[in-house]
This record gives sequence, structure tokens and C-alpha cells, in this order.
Amino acid sequence: MDGLHFDLWYKDFNILCDSGTYSYANNYDKQFTMTKNHNTIQVEDLEQMRKIGQFLCYDWIKCKTLKADESEFIGILVSNNGGYTHEKSVKVIENGFKILDKINTKKDNQKCYLYLHTPYYTEIQNSTIIIKNEKEFECKIIFNNNVKIQKQTTFISSYYYEKIEATEIKIENKIKDRKCEFSYEIKINSNGG
Repeated sequence: MDGLHFDLWYKDFNILCDSGTYSYANNYDKQFTMTKNHNTIQVEDLEQMRKIGQFLCYDWIKCKTLKADESEFIGILVSNNGGYTHEKSVKVIENGFKILDKINTKKDNQKCYLYLHTPYYTEIQNSTIIIKNEKEFECKIIFNNNVKIQKQTTFISSYYYEKIEATEIKIENKIKDRKCEFSYEIKINSNGG
């Protein structure tokens, strides 16, 4: 459920990460496989694909890369579960990235969510998310449109059968005229580490 997931590394720090796997052997692990546990878009509470049991999926997403080089990535995901299209554009800018997520749906008056996950200290200031490791970096994620931002505690699993406390950031926007956008910049500054 990680179509168009965005992982952010700075030096050896995985600033924005997915939830990992933990294990594939019990019901607790289901949370790690859900769309909301990856740094991607979720329309309402729909999964990108329908699931059967722990591992199997059907109505597979279709993905297409329109452009991928050192300076820009553009990709499109089509979900058959809910019938929405997600286009992600990532452009390299000085000290970071400019990202645009565009969603087209078949229904109106729905909510759309962008989820981000980090193991580092996180604070929210209006439409800006600040993630930092005091000695190494400060990362700012600045939204250019009117969104609602919340954070909560979650878990990530970098290694099998290991989980650590982390922060899940939920950015909410409304679908209007069957469209929704998340426009934001990520800026990373070194703290001299």
C-alpha cells in the first residue's frame, strides 16, 4: 500500500520513513501494511488496493512514471479501490524539494489525507511542520495551501520484530469538484553535525 510513497534521507538520518514491517505473523502487523502507514495519500479510509488476509491484494494499483531523473520525478497512480488518481511531482530545489500531490476522484465532498512518519522530534507551527535532531538537522515542511495538520504517536519498525515510538503526521484537505491538492516544500538545514 505504498504507491508514490516518499522517503526522505539526510546523511544517515531517515527523516521521513514508512512504518516498516515488524513481522508478518500476527494481527498486530496489519497496521504496518496499511496505506496510512506510508508517506503517501489516502482518500477517506480507502486502501490503495483491496486486501485478502495478511498478504494478498487484488484490484492492484496501476502506476506510471512520466519522468524520472536527478532533478525531477513525476508519477501517476490509479487505484481501482475507490476509483481515484494520484499524481505526484517531486522537484529538487536548493536544500530540499518542492512537491505537488494532485488527486482526482469520482466522488465529491470527501476528505483526503497525506500521511508522513518520522522518528524525530516534531512540532507544528500553523502550516509548517518542523522535524529536527538538535545536533544534526532541522527539516521544515511548508504547505502552500490551506490544510489541517495533526500529529499523534505511532510506531515504526526498522528491523524485524523491533518497533520504536515515532510521530505520525496527518495532513487533511477537502476534495472539491472531485479534486484535491497538497502543495509543499521541504527544506533541510544542517545544524553543524
